[in-house]
Amino acid sequence: MCFGISQNVKEGMLMLGCVKEVTDFEVTVGLPCGLQGFLSIKNICDSYAKLLTEQLDSADTEVGMWSESDTNLRVIYSFCM
Repeated sequence: MCFGISQNVKEGMLMLGCVKEVTDFEVTVGLPCGLQGFLSIKNICDSYAKLLTEQLDSADTEVGMWSESDTNLRVIYSFCM
C-alpha cells in the first residue's frame, strides 16, 4: 500500500503526521509508511516566525518582555503516543 510513496514526497508538501520528538529548534514528525519528517523552528508558520523575530529584536531593548513559554516548542507541541 505504501509502495513508492517515498519517491513522491517532496519538500513543502502538506502531510498528516504525529509529533514524535521536540527539541529547542526542531520538531520530528512521524509520517505515513514509516517515514519521518523534520520541521525547523523557522518553518513552523509565518506568525511563529514573526513572533521569534520580534522576540529577538526586543531582546536587545526590552529585558523581560517575553517569557520563554511564548516561543518554546515543547510548550506549543505535545507528543503522540
